[in-house]
Amino acid sequence: MGTCTFRASSEQALQRRATVLKDSGLGVGWRGGDLGKGNSYRFKSPDGHDMELVWDVEYAQVAPEDKSPLLNRPSKRPAQGIPVRRLDHVNLLCSNVTKNKDAFLDLLGFRLSEHIVAGDGSEIAAWTRVTSLAHDVAFMLDATGSRGRLHHVCYWYGYPQHLMDVADLFAENNITVEAGPGKHGISQANFLYCIEPGGNRVELFGDAGYLIFDPAWKPITWTEAELARGIIWIGSSLPAEFFRYGTPIVHESVGSVAAE
Repeated sequence: MGTCTFRASSEQALQRRATVLKDSGLGVGWRGGDLGKGNSYRFKSPDGHDMELVWDVEYAQVAPEDKSPLLNRPSKRPAQGIPVRRLDHVNLLCSNVTKNKDAFLDLLGFRLSEHIVAGDGSEIAAWTRVTSLAHDVAFMLDATGSRGRLHHVCYWYGYPQHLMDVADLFAENNITVEAGPGKHGISQANFLYCIEPGGNRVELFGDAGYLIFDPAWKPITWTEAELARGIIWIGSSLPAEFFRYGTPIVHESVGSVAAE
């Protein structure tokens, strides 16, 4: 992952969050406009993931021949492959789940949806949100002891059948399917994981799972004993490398938390 960019709800919100991030010590500073967006405030997660906040963005200028007669669509549906609908979430590997999760809750206004707690009370993973989705950013403990790595980025299709369709396309085009199609207990979404040619893990959602509209939502806590049901509700188990592999790739343990 190069940079994970979040759009603030307004220019004023961007300024407020930039001040909070600067005061927290995680702020890096302002950056001039980049491709497709205006000024952004750069910051890092406690683990060192590069991130930024932005408000001004450029909207697509669609050529007349690509415009859809459905006025609420930005363009015609692509007539190739199984087009994804949107970016759903990112999952970040980190050396300390609680520290990174708390930074998002305290500094950026995210809320906790679900988390996994080990027998000693420490958090193994946490799913956080700033929208009504079950999660927008997830955090997983990096079993190699590394810091600041990417576990996966997820795109949303909207129909479980599309996961079967795209699995066929992957098989015919030598794209590695790591796991799925299956269904998660946590988030309740149909999924498929693949490794794209650059080596990054990509998850594909076949539906939205569940949505959260309750402003008083109480976070769901999963224990180690319940972990298997939470990770896979329907489908085969995930491979061992799912809990160790991320990008950049590391080839051996670099810390004391490494475990199978």
